[in-house]
Amino acid sequence: MNKRIILNLITFVILISFQIPVFAAVRQTEIRIKPGEKSMKINLHSISAKDSFYRKGSLMVPLRAIADLIGASLENSTDLKTVTAFRNNKNIKFVIDKNLAFIDGIKKEIPCAPVVENGTTMVPLRILADAFNAVISKDSSTGEIVTIFPFSNYQNRFAYLKEGKVGDLYYGWSVLFPKGCVLDDKKPSGSSILVKNIGEGYYYYIFNTIARAGMKEENLLDELESYVDDEKIIQKNLVIENGRKCGLLVLESQDEIYEYKAILKNGRLYQIHFYTVDKSGFFDEKKGKINQDIIKSFNADYSVNSPEVVNISEINNGMYTYRESSCGWEFDVPAEVNLEVKNSDYSFEIFDEKGKGNGLTVGVDISAANQGENLESYSTDEINAVFEEINKECVSELVEKNAEISGKNAKKIYYKINAGSKCVYFFNALIIDKQSKFHIYVYGESRFFQSENVDLGDRIIQSFMLPEKPIKPAIITEKN
Repeated sequence: MNKRIILNLITFVILISFQIPVFAAVRQTEIRIKPGEKSMKINLHSISAKDSFYRKGSLMVPLRAIADLIGASLENSTDLKTVTAFRNNKNIKFVIDKNLAFIDGIKKEIPCAPVVENGTTMVPLRILADAFNAVISKDSSTGEIVTIFPFSNYQNRFAYLKEGKVGDLYYGWSVLFPKGCVLDDKKPSGSSILVKNIGEGYYYYIFNTIARAGMKEENLLDELESYVDDEKIIQKNLVIENGRKCGLLVLESQDEIYEYKAILKNGRLYQIHFYTVDKSGFFDEKKGKINQDIIKSFNADYSVNSPEVVNISEINNGMYTYRESSCGWEFDVPAEVNLEVKNSDYSFEIFDEKGKGNGLTVGVDISAANQGENLESYSTDEINAVFEEINKECVSELVEKNAEISGKNAKKIYYKINAGSKCVYFFNALIIDKQSKFHIYVYGESRFFQSENVDLGDRIIQSFMLPEKPIKPAIITEKN
């Protein structure tokens, strides 16, 4: 077993818990099209679709299929001579059999006219991508045309995130979503979001707009004060965060406390407005901490690191699919498992909201298979390593099983470690593929796997998907 993992396991048993903030990334939508094939890929998952083709230098793609993948809605004119795609705050109208399109109402000549073939409307991919701020490139190794859309349909970006730090890749802001927060039923615009925590009696609204001409950071407080009506101003000041001035304003009305924060960046004004009906709790040292955490967490310097959320749809019991972008493997993890620690391209861990002291840890290690090594010998070595590093009296209920994961033969190894009052379960899966070894592991205190979560560890490792492209063992090294 990898020594680093063993050290982590031992540390897990003996260390007390510590708090770390949670993080969950929001993924862009990647669509891959290979001309002539009756399928396309969304985030590397294949779906059936009418084959795309080139005409007059333009790649013609099925509009309905693309719209469904990116969360756009379609509207046909009564005479069926035009079709309009709506997505977030943008739209594009195609005129069938004419070299015309209207992007947000602005007329644009296009090199190839949209056509209807066998009931399917085919449109130029380049024009559709331009309308929705997508980026097109070609994967020379596969021959696929790759289109990256800024994000999938806006509602789905947040609808199933239960908690965690959420970042907006398109507008570049991020904020902490504490446990219990939900997106309001009203559909927000493409540059705003309203979040409520009904149980705790607070909600907050995040939005950004184009800043007024000539606006400077020194104007932020004046901007915030323009929202004040009859409320009492309790506090106002400019603070420096991450080298940038931020405006902070706290207001009090008869029923609520408001806290506003504003940031100026690249000609846009980013704001978060926080409201709570619990006026006494807002100033309470313990209860008010969550209010301060929300405001302090908001910033306009967000950029995502791996892992990326592949599918923000809720799978089961709040689980999401994550992909590690360097290698391409993926698995399902609970919503609580959000903070990533990427040791290298071949070693990766994520923790739950409680931290690795008393919560759940999920990881993947990849290394080169030794010459002549097979799954049986790999499994034997891993089991031996457990008993070499951990007192045998502490290890119990060790079970080894044959399994199939990601279409490959695999070994599952389960065991439990008892250390005083603590009881920690370990779930492991071993796979050898393309001369590379994959070790997927999940461990956490027994309380995490009780009742409805009793099969959680097995569900995570069983969901593991091998990367689509082979990994070169020559650049994989064992970690000491």
